[in-house]
Amino acid sequence: MSPSIFPQAVVGDDGRIGGDCALAAAAFLHQRLGTKTHVVHSIDLPMAHSGSHPEEVATMRAEVAGRAETWLTDRVKSKVGDGATCQVKLGRPSEALLRAARSLPADLMVVGPHEKSGFIDFGGTQRSVFGNQVAHVWSQPKPDVSVQRILVPFAFDEKSEAAIAMGLRLAGALSVPLIVIHCSEAIGFVDPMPAYAGDAGMPVYVIDAIHDAAKKRFESWFESYAWGDADVESRFIMGSPSLAIIEEQRPSDLMVMGTNGHTGVAAAFLGGVTYSVLKEHKGPILAMIQ
Repeated sequence: MSPSIFPQAVVGDDGRIGGDCALAAAAFLHQRLGTKTHVVHSIDLPMAHSGSHPEEVATMRAEVAGRAETWLTDRVKSKVGDGATCQVKLGRPSEALLRAARSLPADLMVVGPHEKSGFIDFGGTQRSVFGNQVAHVWSQPKPDVSVQRILVPFAFDEKSEAAIAMGLRLAGALSVPLIVIHCSEAIGFVDPMPAYAGDAGMPVYVIDAIHDAAKKRFESWFESYAWGDADVESRFIMGSPSLAIIEEQRPSDLMVMGTNGHTGVAAAFLGGVTYSVLKEHKGPILAMIQ
């Protein structure tokens, strides 16, 4: 068996639907790619009130952790299977997940959809995980995982090139087609003659020229790329990249997207298009670290 694309994954489990989604992705990755899984469940307990006795607080925290360990072990075994490891941490979920990813170290972090509720909350951790990314991140929006296509948005930059390379590897490992998407958006022009303008506020012939040039460039790049024997298709779409990508993705499509690098701020790290897609995606997304 060839080495796994993602040998080690750290998975965030909040014990609710977000955790179900993340664990479903972990099971898929283990079965299809041979990825080892380490599940982290973090409990951010409320601060003790001023009248609390230290020994009482310590006993309570140990009791909570012990019960959670038993619950998590059974949960992970039933949803991911034998071989997966797990741990319960007291404290902020984002810190626990990032610390585990660094210490293993992990090649991939797996999280469920963004969700804000309660004090045992991994869903709200997603923004912090992306903003301080220490590994690639798989975001799983639904508890059923079935990858039928790999989608890769391409924008003629280094992060797109890296996403294409990863998309090819995943398409080969999963035996699914790869769809490469390039979007052309005519912006930055002001039309002095509104009567002749298109929707973008510029003459139609200018819009056509912009899109034609972008299409020719993309087609030339696509035809010259060394795809090997991969099943690859191209999509040239005119319009907003984020809207076009969201529209193109099906629930069974894995979207592979590049990021801007380490920033500590999710929106800046991901880039505008990736950040917008992550808030609306219908299927899993793999956000790649540079």
